[in-house]
Amino acid sequence: MEILNNYHLNDILLTIIIVVVLIVLQRISLRYAANKKWSSGKIQLQVHTHVRNIFLGLITISVISIWIPQIQSFAISIAAIAVAVVVSLKEIIMLFTGVFIRTTADLLSVGDRISINGMQGDVIRTGFITTDLLEVGVGGQRTGRIIHLPNSYFLTYAVFNESAVKDFTFEVLTLPLLPHQYHPSLKEAMLEEIKKLTTPYVEKSQSSFNRFVRTNAINSLSSDARILVHLHSSEEYQLILRFPVPIPEKVRIEQKLIEKFISLLAASKKHTP
Repeated sequence: MEILNNYHLNDILLTIIIVVVLIVLQRISLRYAANKKWSSGKIQLQVHTHVRNIFLGLITISVISIWIPQIQSFAISIAAIAVAVVVSLKEIIMLFTGVFIRTTADLLSVGDRISINGMQGDVIRTGFITTDLLEVGVGGQRTGRIIHLPNSYFLTYAVFNESAVKDFTFEVLTLPLLPHQYHPSLKEAMLEEIKKLTTPYVEKSQSSFNRFVRTNAINSLSSDARILVHLHSSEEYQLILRFPVPIPEKVRIEQKLIEKFISLLAASKKHTP
């Protein structure tokens, strides 16, 4: 009986019961949310995230409430454990500080595409410990892998949010070519191709950019497409294309422009004696 008292059998049983009940309720809630018809996938992801966070918070608060007297006495009596707890708390504080920064600074929201510390992905969940990204690889293609990003990263690394202007972004595409391949007509043909591909989006993108400008009190942003010629070296020029594009259409439009560029170079080569 004394051994059972030492290990606080009642607290252990109470902890197990509360955790099991909350996990069961969480799964029931998530299943209900998954079966319900939502107006968009983004709203469904947000509801899923909120449900997970609420139950995670309830489990954490319940366990801490039950065991905090034992944790305090154990930390005071054993110096080595106390040091370990301090180190652990430091990491926890960094995680929760990252959550605070992520939330108050409005760094991102579910559905945004971000880049941080060399990683890129679409935000699918935001939690107390991690922010989960659906990884986006080379060429803007989703890899199917999930990146569990520790929230402490927001204390250390810059966040690049492609969705800052909601559904639109400025894409910059760099196309290399040799000096003898360049001709003003090539630049003009590429500019025409950009306008042909992006004209359906110009009005909506300019409206989004104007709202972004007003909200952030910055200089105006023009949705006009531009091409600059950059002298990368004596052996290589670069055409730098900048154009507005809806984020879901970015990969498709990039591929169309690359294909057009290659076909123009091929046609130019045929006509060169």
